[in-house]
Amino acid sequence: MQDNNNKSFLNFFKRNFYLSCILTFILYAIFLYISGYFEIGLMSDDYLNFISSVNSSTTEKFSSGIQDYSIYHFRPLWFLSMELSIYLNGLFNPVYDNFVFFRAENLILFFILAALSAGFVFRVSGNYFSALMTFVFIIVFPNNNLSIFWTTGKVDILCGIFVISALRLSLEYSIKRQFMYLILPLLFFLLALFTKETSVVLPLLCLIILKLVCKKDSGLKMILITQILMLIFYFTYRLFLLRGKASGVFNIYMNPDPVNYLLIIIKALISLIIPLDYLSLLNGFSEKDAVVILLVLVSGMFFIYLFFKLLKIKKRSSLISLASIFLIIIIPNMTAGYFRPQLIMIPFIFIIISAFILLSEYNIRISVLAAVIICMLFLGLNIVNIKDWNFGYKVLRESVNRLIAAGLNSQEPNYIIGLPSRYKTVYMDDYITGAYNFYKNKNFIVNDRSLVDFIHSGALDKSSLNAGLIVRDKTEDEFIIETKGNSQYLMKLDIVANTFKDENTELIFSDFNLFGKPKTAHIKILKDKAKVFIYDGDKIKLYESNETQQ
Repeated sequence: MQDNNNKSFLNFFKRNFYLSCILTFILYAIFLYISGYFEIGLMSDDYLNFISSVNSSTTEKFSSGIQDYSIYHFRPLWFLSMELSIYLNGLFNPVYDNFVFFRAENLILFFILAALSAGFVFRVSGNYFSALMTFVFIIVFPNNNLSIFWTTGKVDILCGIFVISALRLSLEYSIKRQFMYLILPLLFFLLALFTKETSVVLPLLCLIILKLVCKKDSGLKMILITQILMLIFYFTYRLFLLRGKASGVFNIYMNPDPVNYLLIIIKALISLIIPLDYLSLLNGFSEKDAVVILLVLVSGMFFIYLFFKLLKIKKRSSLISLASIFLIIIIPNMTAGYFRPQLIMIPFIFIIISAFILLSEYNIRISVLAAVIICMLFLGLNIVNIKDWNFGYKVLRESVNRLIAAGLNSQEPNYIIGLPSRYKTVYMDDYITGAYNFYKNKNFIVNDRSLVDFIHSGALDKSSLNAGLIVRDKTEDEFIIETKGNSQYLMKLDIVANTFKDENTELIFSDFNLFGKPKTAHIKILKDKAKVFIYDGDKIKLYESNETQQ
């Protein structure tokens, strides 16, 4: 009798798959709440992105004419969604620095994305366990959660929702061959393209995944043709917007160095398996950190275990398809020339969807105990990440408050050196103009563009991040800065070279640490009447050379 009751209980949830997802997600949302997720505020370039969305017209959003944003990025739907979110937040939260609405919004969108992904697996396989595991792994994988911690990550979540919707509707066309299911995927594909450029790879992904799940052609040729036509429309529209600047895309983003492509593939693979930022991973091994080593071993062994389960299929074409999906989906990152853990969410979703479809197709089940252990480990790391992001938000607020208290003259350039920008996976004081103006004006406007966040600092531990800098004079306008903290390093945004020069400044990085990050910078300020402020631990002070003081 008890067995029959258990079977009835399980069958109820199998018949109501999305109810299982909702209940699972409610439990996860409670976990996030207890861990402090809703206390995380806006970070890094969130502020400039929000300012750009509020202070640009709809026409500017659809014409790459957005202030403080690259003309080569075309994301009008993302900017429209942010403008709507800011309006709704103003209705519900009159306090200017209350960001709970944005946290809740990202979380709800994340649930929709995970549910759509798991629903695709359930539609294809009918396997309750595989579909639910897909849902669970998507929401608990720590690198995926970076997209909800960082408000800017909403662009990836929205893009993922549109892409998965297009994939699901394409599947329906391959099954039912109804015209409606040929047109609807194109609509969602267009929405994805107008949200983030990385969705350009959808036609190839759609073709490979549908080939995995469909036993014959099933209209794949028509799906591919229509989606390629949509791409042609999209690229024509983009070229029209860029006019004579189209060649600049290749000059800015294309890196012909094959070693760089290989590094991006390796970084993406690491992010797919090991939920740590690359510097913490390297530092953990160099310091023989038991926690990092344990995390790498357990997480790595689980995904290797999953890989060997797939090997049991003994179907080479399926494994080649998985590898192809992985390589195709990171092509946009290879074009852009970089990868970071925050970007792994959509690749992770496509890989996990394909893997669980293959496992269920060949009736191969993973160990429930292994899945529970790895999920518990991921939950523990998510708690650590939430604490890190809350710490990063605190550092950002302190930095901005000190800049405001410094009484900067908005009529002359103020070069800021040493602002804490990176703490493990957290992005803090990048593009400080946005955060500075927001907290100064208590609104999403910019009326002071005097700040030049010239050099940032980063670290892997809190004491190093707050360690401050050593400053040594050379001449009145020339000086050297050195880091004090053990894991502290220096960086300049948007450059990869170790030297930099423009009409206002000269910079040479040197004394590189184990990770190739500089600890010393030789700086020369060429611009007259420029003020230089040094962020030194718990204070910001005006730099004055010995010659000036004399």
